[in-house]
Amino acid sequence: MNIFQELYNINNNWIIVGDLNTTLFEMGSTKTNARGKQPQKLLNEGIIECVDDNSTTFEKDGYEAKLYWILGSQPLRSSITNVETHPTIGTINGHKQLAFDIQIGVEPKPTSPRLSLNFKAAKWTKFRSKLGQQLMLWNNETSLNAALNIEEHSTFTTNSIMLATHEVLPTSTPTSKSYTLSEASTSLVTLKHQTYRRWKRTGDNIGKRHYYNSKILLINSLRNDRRDNLNKLMSSLCHKKMYSDKV
Repeated sequence: MNIFQELYNINNNWIIVGDLNTTLFEMGSTKTNARGKQPQKLLNEGIIECVDDNSTTFEKDGYEAKLYWILGSQPLRSSITNVETHPTIGTINGHKQLAFDIQIGVEPKPTSPRLSLNFKAAKWTKFRSKLGQQLMLWNNETSLNAALNIEEHSTFTTNSIMLATHEVLPTSTPTSKSYTLSEASTSLVTLKHQTYRRWKRTGDNIGKRHYYNSKILLINSLRNDRRDNLNKLMSSLCHKKMYSDKV
């Protein structure tokens, strides 16, 4: 109980997924066991919410129970959709796999400054020479016993390396090799994953046929995206640019 409360105090936007070995009658189980009373109290207090899905996640000798739970807080909890369970792998009985979709994004990773430099064209002999000239400007009589002097020497060394680097490393012109997927392709990617999970869960030929049909549609859609991207590129190149001296 205290763990959930501490987690909520640290970050009130989280999800917990796993085998809690608890059963809750209100959430789809056949009964509520002793361990199920603890999360039931948290649900009543509104600290967490549970995905309302009554699919059983454990099966053995005809006995089925829901032991896997998806707990979370809002607004992250409302982003979870398409909760599904899959048959056990390699055995007839046991725990079933739990899968779901969550519609969230991540902040884009900042571009590394190294990408703007062409290291293959660097003149390292000139770099060592320039760096040596810069380091010779340091006053060797300066004592490095004090913390302020050590910080000053560290800053001087860093600036010397940066100056030598910018002088011998030419900048590169990055070329974009990727293109943005169309809405149709994005939807087909999601459809392909859903049909694959549904096929593996049921194991019937209809699910298999739906999966391969969605796969073919996705391949054709990606081909159309590449063709459209090439057409946009060619149309952006006017006659003057194509026949200029630079080309």
